[in-house]
Amino acid sequence: MQTKLVIFDNDGVLVDSEVIIKDALVDAYAAQSIAIEREWAFKHLQGLSSRDNALAVQEFSGQPVDADLMIDTYIAQFKARMREELNPTPHIFKALETLREEGVKLSVATSGGLETTYEKFSVTALDQFFEKENIIGAELVAKGKPAPDIFLLAAKRQGIAPEDCAVVEDSVAGVKGAVAAGMQAIGYIGASHAPYTGEDYKDRLMDAGADVVIDDHLSLMDVLR
Repeated sequence: MQTKLVIFDNDGVLVDSEVIIKDALVDAYAAQSIAIEREWAFKHLQGLSSRDNALAVQEFSGQPVDADLMIDTYIAQFKARMREELNPTPHIFKALETLREEGVKLSVATSGGLETTYEKFSVTALDQFFEKENIIGAELVAKGKPAPDIFLLAAKRQGIAPEDCAVVEDSVAGVKGAVAAGMQAIGYIGASHAPYTGEDYKDRLMDAGADVVIDDHLSLMDVLR
């Protein structure tokens, strides 16, 4: 097997958090009298950093967004639900255990903040699989997804060439970033938010450049190069 490093997105790939996230975002924007719907958020905000998220909503709504206030409100809303509702995605533990047994290195490249990501991993026990230095958050790079920066930094920290890396992503922005980084792009549509993303969810990931799209982490070993 050529793959030496698998880089995972976090929300919607490792942790089944996207429904909680989008509901928290809807509430955070409502606090600024900006109305967005959950379905719109899934189609247009998936994979974006918080500040790029705010810019997208500002452009969509035509209303100014206080990004700092939105982020603070969103984090408070999300954390209020996280400890009760957050779970790992189905079969991710088995997939990670298998990769580790095969000697494949593991990293995370997330548009979320690092401190919140650490909390998510603690709640779901995913922290056993990832060293903190191999969890790359959006604040560590100049440009977030769909730029390749976050994936290239993850590979650099592990000492692995981009062509020997695979990325598992649930967003168009993430898939585009993986392709731009010269890595195998694997789309994942097996989390609980899939029904809210539209019937063309798989097609949109493929159109963005995904080499393959899976709906179960147990299929991961079969599709790695």
